[in-house]
Amino acid sequence: LAEGGALELDFPEGFVVPMDHSAVVFVPPGVNDSTVEGWLMGGAPNVTVTVCSNRTNATNTNGTNATNSSTNCSETVMESNTTVFVRGFSRSLPSHPQPLYTIAVANTGAGNLSRGHTVRFTVYGVRNRPWSGNSGPFYPRTRSPDGSLVDGCDPSDPSVSFDCEIENAPGVLLDPALLAPADVSLETSVAGAEGRMIVSFVTNNTLFNDSSIEVAAPLGYSFSPIAALTGFYTGIDGGLFAGVSADGTTAAVTRRGGQDVAPGTEVELEFAGFTNLPT
Repeated sequence: LAEGGALELDFPEGFVVPMDHSAVVFVPPGVNDSTVEGWLMGGAPNVTVTVCSNRTNATNTNGTNATNSSTNCSETVMESNTTVFVRGFSRSLPSHPQPLYTIAVANTGAGNLSRGHTVRFTVYGVRNRPWSGNSGPFYPRTRSPDGSLVDGCDPSDPSVSFDCEIENAPGVLLDPALLAPADVSLETSVAGAEGRMIVSFVTNNTLFNDSSIEVAAPLGYSFSPIAALTGFYTGIDGGLFAGVSADGTTAAVTRRGGQDVAPGTEVELEFAGFTNLPT
C-alpha cells in the first residue's frame, strides 16, 4: 500500500455509515480486535476491519499468482484522512432503494507499506440494515495513489475484478429486531366471547409505507374474516387493509400510502370480531 494510496471498504446494502471521518479509529498494534456486538437488525454496533496486504507481483512457474498467508502479517497504524461516500443505491427493495456506503481511508502517514503489513481500524456508529437475514459480503480493497486497484475486489468494475467471490469479507447473519414493548388488550375476557382487540407495539426499525404487519393468534383464538379492522389506529397513517388466513389464526395488515413510520413509534391497531378461546 503506497504512501498516498487508500484502503476502501464497501458495506452491504442497507447499512448506514456516519458521514464523518472521525467515525474511523485505527487500532494500535497489540490490541485485540474489537468484538462485534449485537448483530441485531437495525442496531448500531462498531465494526473492526483487519486488512493484510499479501498479494505479490511474482508469478509461480505454473502461471498463477503467488500469495503468502496473512497469518504472519505485521501490524501498522496509519495517520490518515477518511472519507465516506454513497456509491449508489440497491434495488432489493424496489420502492425504497437502499444507499450503498463506502469508506475510503487514505494512507498519509505510514509511508509505503510492503506486502505483509496489517492495518486495523474500527468504524464507529454503523447502523445495520433494517431487515433480517444474511447481510451479504463486505468488500475491502487497496488502491494506488492514482486510484488503480491493487488488492481486493471492486464489484462495480468487473473488468479489473475477476475474483470478487474470493476476495471479500463474509457477511453476517442479522436477527429480527423486537417489537418492544408489545401488548394486547381484549374488550372481553369471557371464554368463547367475541369482541374487539387492540394490539400495540413500539417499532424498532423503520416501518415502510408499503410494509405489512402480521399478528398471529394463540391456539384456540381466531380473527373474524369479515371485518378484521375497526378503523381505529394510531401511530400509523395511509390505507390499512387486513387479510385473514383461512383458519382465522393469522391477520396480515398491509399498508398502502402514508408516511414511513420512524423507529421508536408506538403503533396501535384495533381488530373487530376477535374470538376468545372457548374454554
